[in-house]
Amino acid sequence: MFGNTQKDTSVTNSSITGTLNVSNAAIDSAAINILTVETSISLEGLPVYPTGALSVANLPLATENVGRRFAANDSTVTAIAVNYGAAVVGAGVNFVPVYSDGLIWRIG
Repeated sequence: MFGNTQKDTSVTNSSITGTLNVSNAAIDSAAINILTVETSISLEGLPVYPTGALSVANLPLATENVGRRFAANDSTVTAIAVNYGAAVVGAGVNFVPVYSDGLIWRIG
């Protein structure tokens, strides 16, 4: 199919997994189109969240974000072992990782 004995070979709606080796073949622009990869991902309707640290007051609702992780930039305590799992409280100056347990945001 890819050898130089065939011409005008057309391949549509097929996929190649792994490595494609082409040898002893003249590759022109038509042959290169065979290897074009087109993907489409729709994000319509999905929530958009910021990627930086947020104040505790600006975290989204914990009840709607079970398992989601963020960083809070105004925790009253630091992220040391004794504080992991504690509810995060804002109005401080500490950056801490937080996660939603389905009810509240916790340090960790």
